[in-house]
Amino acid sequence: MATIIPIKFGDEAFQFGDGDTPEVFSEPCGITGRSRNFSINTQTDDLPDCDDPDAVAFEAPYKISVGESVDLQFVTSALMEPLMTELAYNETDVNARYVINKGTRDGYYAGPGILTALSFSSERRGNVTGTATWTWTAKPVWVPAP
Repeated sequence: MATIIPIKFGDEAFQFGDGDTPEVFSEPCGITGRSRNFSINTQTDDLPDCDDPDAVAFEAPYKISVGESVDLQFVTSALMEPLMTELAYNETDVNARYVINKGTRDGYYAGPGILTALSFSSERRGNVTGTATWTWTAKPVWVPAP
């Protein structure tokens, strides 16, 4: 019997490009969670029953567009806070990669995007933590590892 080999947290990374030529990508230290999200916009058409015009029509959805984002959770540091704040105020797209390194699924999704949400929070005697949402501005492209 075959069993799955799960992708674990350490098998993935979310890396920001530095904008230089050649561009260097790295994941800032402190990431504690990543969520890859898809928003699918749909519309519907009512499909009538051709055999019985008085029957209730079937509502058939179809896709209009798909958007993709990545939610990041992190522990804030002296390096992370200014990086994320800079990305929040940045007016141009930044290149990023969502890396997966697991067996036959080695490679990354790559493309431009912008930070669309950022929050820092803290509690007494605790670390400052943060959440951010990265939204791709173009469909990310899968690039297999060489």
